[in-house]
Order: sequence, then structure tokens, then C-alpha cells
Amino acid sequence: MKRVLIYEHLTGGGMAGQDLQMSWLMEGSAMRQAVVKAFQEAGCTVSTFQDGRLPLDIDIEATQISDPLEIQPSLWSAMRATDHGILIAPETGGALADLVQWTQHVPEWSLGCTLDGVRLCTDKLECSKFLKANQISHPQSWTADHPDHPWTKFANFIVIKPRDGAGSLDTFKTPNSFDISHLCNTDPAQTLIQQFHSGTSMSLSAICDGRGGVSPIGVCSHNLNPIPCGDNTWDLSEYEPANEPDFPMELLQNCLKTLRITPGLRGWVGVDFLWNAELKTDMVIEINPRLTSSFCWIEKDLISSKIASQWLSIPTPQPL
Repeated sequence: MKRVLIYEHLTGGGMAGQDLQMSWLMEGSAMRQAVVKAFQEAGCTVSTFQDGRLPLDIDIEATQISDPLEIQPSLWSAMRATDHGILIAPETGGALADLVQWTQHVPEWSLGCTLDGVRLCTDKLECSKFLKANQISHPQSWTADHPDHPWTKFANFIVIKPRDGAGSLDTFKTPNSFDISHLCNTDPAQTLIQQFHSGTSMSLSAICDGRGGVSPIGVCSHNLNPIPCGDNTWDLSEYEPANEPDFPMELLQNCLKTLRITPGLRGWVGVDFLWNAELKTDMVIEINPRLTSSFCWIEKDLISSKIASQWLSIPTPQPL
């Protein structure tokens, strides 16, 4: 019987002692519940970490965390007591990359992406350059400190988001003439600007084997609920995802190519994309190198234990 640790950053104490972003907390809790259930039904013994301020909403062994500084030593201890682990954390601020770096000395333990893969996908500007270099359909992207403001020449609307953002937090649609300094909460070099394209916002989820092999699992529609902010600007952080079980995944040529060629993708990976129903074409927006909230919706229509079993069967990476 495999022993698997499920670490989710918000519920697991990664922000212990700090104010918790409620949307992230709700999403994180739902993801943890769903993936714990899946691996339990696949016959695994599952454990987790728990922020000591929060009630434990699942009946499994949990390591209590009261300070983020406890995460690294607790993780190393858990690695000795388990066969595998799944690390779920936002890319923002390097949270996911730090966790992966702490565990890479035992590469066969983690069922997720490699450190190089996480770093590439986390930096949305570098990821954009990678996608463009490989002729994958993707919006023009710049950082807000670009001296020529090229977005004013290519698009009527733009999307502004953190360069390392997650969960659509601090994501806005606004006219290209808007004074972007009003929406830059951080260093402009860490704020990404993308050309706006119309289409249906969706995500493809897949199990990747770390060697270019891809098994598509399902597609979810995001069903965005734009919030007017004035000045013809909308906050895009609210959405209501829903599984699309009949979506023809084989038509997602850009998404599938992205998953095949991006180095270091392993385990559950999500690709956000725009779907043009008339042309039946996909445009890749970004790559999520971790479990995403889509798991919660897809597993309702599939046998989640089969997903977990498939995940457990991916090849063991070569030692560093």
C-alpha cells in the first residue's frame, strides 16, 4: 500500500500566522479534499499538513503547522515516512518552487513537475517567450516597465496580471490607453501585460510523464464573471468552473503541443487557453505546473481513483 502525502499550501500551514486569501483558501481546501479522496480510493494511505488555526475537514493523519518555518523540516520528515508526495501551492512569490526545491534531493518522491519546469511556467514572461519560440499560439506579452509601451500599438484591450500570479487574482481587462500604474501593485517589471483576445476561457488538464508523454484528462470552462471597476476596466478574478465532458480534446493542438514540449512537466498539469468555437482553434494563455481546481470538477464525472492510479504509474525520474 502506497503512502502519499498531500500538501496544500493554504490549508497546510504555508501561510500560518498570515491573513489568508479567502478565494485561495476555499479553492485549496476543495482541491485537497478531492485529491485525498482519489488517492484513498486508489488504495493509498494518505496524510497531510494542517494550519493549526483551521479545522481539519478530512479524517486523515495531519501534521500541525503553526509557523511557515516548520514546513521544510516537517516536509523532510514526511518524505522519510511516505513513498510519494503531491505539492499544491500557488506559483506566486516562489511558493511552489521553494517546495519543489526542498524535495528534489529525492526525485522519485514527488509526483509533480521538476524544479526547472515549475520555474519556467511560474515566470509568465519567460514562458511566453518559450511558447512563441516554439510557434504555439499565444498572446503578445510584455512587462509593464517596457519603455516603448508596445501594447498601445497592437490591441484595443489588454490584460494586466502579476508576472507570477495564480488563481486569476489581481487580473484585469482594461483599454490599452489606461494608466497601468493604477493597477500595478508591485514593481512594474513583475507585472505582465498581454494582448486581449476574445474567446471562451477554458483549461485542459492532463497527466504528464516527464518525458513528453501526455494523457489528456478533461476540459473545464471557466465561466468568468467580470466585475466592472470603472473606466471601462474589469476585474477578472471571479469565475465559476464547470466540467465539459464532451469537449473534443483532440482539437487542442496548441495545448497538447505545449504539454509535450515543455520540459519538466510531470503529474497533473493544467493549461489555460482561449477557445475559438467558430474556427475550432485554441490559444494557450499559461501553464499551471501543479494540481489545479479543475480536478474538483473533472473527478465528479470520472472515476477519480483511476486518475490517481494513472498518476502513481508515471515513470520515476532519473536521480540528479
